[in-house]
Amino acid sequence: MIMNKSHFDLQNPRGMAALFTIVIIASAGILLALGSTMIGIGSLEAGYADQKGGAALSLADGCAEETMRRIRFQPSYTSTNQILSLQGGSCTINVTDNPPSGASKRIEVVGTFEDFNRKIRIDLNLSADPVTLVNNILSVYSWEERSD
Repeated sequence: MIMNKSHFDLQNPRGMAALFTIVIIASAGILLALGSTMIGIGSLEAGYADQKGGAALSLADGCAEETMRRIRFQPSYTSTNQILSLQGGSCTINVTDNPPSGASKRIEVVGTFEDFNRKIRIDLNLSADPVTLVNNILSVYSWEERSD
């Protein structure tokens, strides 16, 4: 079969218009695919940060619970920059009397997991057990996650 030279003529305006249309449509398709990929990568990064931040918050919660247990058994308990290490992360704990009478305490915990930190502040009151008269009843009146 012999091909006619006119089929491959680049001077044909209809052929050039079709070729130009195909190039434009292909370029638009590539741009859409690239945009979708970038959105997907952004969603993966946000999910990763949320997961690691959640792990840091869990560590902070656990350390806060442990600190309240210590206060319950020793009402005069205070600490400054105490570090607890557990589950691949760590917590820095500060316990202060609030006010200095000792009947009220403030607990500040920073949970760290990899490069992610979460901070919790807890304010609580100590009251005496009516039977033993020991200040070992804790009443939490504020428990909040902080961003400062």
